[in-house]
Amino acid sequence: MSEVSAITAVSAISANDKTSQSTAAQKAETVSFEAILRDGMASLQSDIQKATDAVQRFALSSDMPIHDVMIAMEKARFSVELTLEVRNRLVEGYREIMNMQI
Repeated sequence: MSEVSAITAVSAISANDKTSQSTAAQKAETVSFEAILRDGMASLQSDIQKATDAVQRFALSSDMPIHDVMIAMEKARFSVELTLEVRNRLVEGYREIMNMQI
């Protein structure tokens, strides 16, 4: 009897795991485009602020290594470039949709 109950318990755990996976997949699908853009802009602002803070700390004191400043600045630069590229692609897509013949 214990072997049967153990198999039943494993089957129940497996069924619960599949249910939780499908629920997680449904939650992942409901992420809105607006939320993705908002998170991206928040990340951009954060990277720019970190770079600004690093430059200020470097200028005011010697406890900030120059390589950390450069890394923060490059990360902010890449974030800005990525944001501009996303904006350009969105504008290009919008223009293509507006030029479509109905």
